[in-house]
Amino acid sequence: MVATSVLTGVVGAGVALVLARGAAGNALSDAIRAAWDEGTQRECLASPSTWSVRGPGDAMIYAYEPATLRSANPAAPALDLTLAQRVLAGEADVHEGAGSGGQVLFRTPVGVGPCGLVAARWSGRFIAPWAGRLLIATSVLTVVAGALAGWLLVVWPLGRRTRSLALAADALGTSHGLSDDGPGDGDELDTALRRLATADARIRRDAQTLAEQSTALQRHLGEVAHDVRTPLASLQLTLEHLSDAATDEPTREALARALSECVSVASITENLRLKSLVEDGLQPTLQPIDDLARVLERVVLRGQSLARRKGVTVELAQPDEPVAMLGDEVFLERCVTNLVDNAVRYAEREGHVAVLVTVEDAAFVVTVRDDGPGVSVEELARLGERTFRADAARQRDPRGSGLGLAITGELCRRCGWSLSFARLEPRGLEAVIRGPRS
Repeated sequence: MVATSVLTGVVGAGVALVLARGAAGNALSDAIRAAWDEGTQRECLASPSTWSVRGPGDAMIYAYEPATLRSANPAAPALDLTLAQRVLAGEADVHEGAGSGGQVLFRTPVGVGPCGLVAARWSGRFIAPWAGRLLIATSVLTVVAGALAGWLLVVWPLGRRTRSLALAADALGTSHGLSDDGPGDGDELDTALRRLATADARIRRDAQTLAEQSTALQRHLGEVAHDVRTPLASLQLTLEHLSDAATDEPTREALARALSECVSVASITENLRLKSLVEDGLQPTLQPIDDLARVLERVVLRGQSLARRKGVTVELAQPDEPVAMLGDEVFLERCVTNLVDNAVRYAEREGHVAVLVTVEDAAFVVTVRDDGPGVSVEELARLGERTFRADAARQRDPRGSGLGLAITGELCRRCGWSLSFARLEPRGLEAVIRGPRS
């Protein structure tokens, strides 16, 4: 916009210069005509061979014979025949050029003889120096004024409105929203701002609806998970008794598979219940736990029931002295249960799972190790992501969802614990929960 204003000013100055040059020619012609009077005519007729007059500026005026188009004064320059023919044809006067040199030619009242035509020529500037400087200054001021007016009236207001539009776009759908400030300028940008405000209101309504639906769904999942805990526990107990009482191998294997499925469903159900409670605002209750191993013994005992039927051993190793800590017993038990269940589920027959309790300075450490297929280096960093499962685990059991490790990571984070994974050589996986003892 500023460039357009400058260009317009330059074009205007050029047009003014052209008009000034034309006006200068007309002014010179009028000045020379005004200077030709009866006294000048008598002087020319009295001595045509020497007559000449200095006109305005550096212009020199000479007389010429219309019949021969020659001057009796030998110092006079030759006429421009084209201009002379135009004057003889009836034009009052003709001129060409202006500011940087030109000539004017007209017919005198005598009309014949050595003073019948008068021509004036100038080689310098007819426009006065002060007038030229004034013209240049006016042109510069025109350009500057045009640029400044374009900036103040167009560029700056447009930039300010554009910035307002950008800020409105950034606020679209955010918590504070986009407000409609009332009547604006009524232009296209104001219309765009109003449409953004309308879209913002719609997005926030939709987001609120989705949030309410998500909350309702989480609560429903939590209620369902809570309701099926008891029947699942009863079913698991029944399958364990039937498996222990079975006498033939096919029946024992079938019951073992059914028990594995039941344990898996129970674990998923409990994880869903906890996930629903956590997302609904449940926070850990930090209480003193006198003996960390006592909590883990229950986890190991439940894991041994399923592991025994798969030929997998689950063992607990603990220090001689009880490890005391401050934490949420329910969250801790669920975290370690998920790690043990995950290790047992993907372990091979005759495999081993070890749960270790150790102390490092002022921190407790719970380590779950297995000698299963493990994971690759690339997959190690993604363990704990929702819905992520390693390739080896997916091949052995394609029905898992990765929810157990994801909820374990979330529970650890809320309790202020860390959860990390490491590959074991030549095979196996190590999961470590670490947190402050008090």
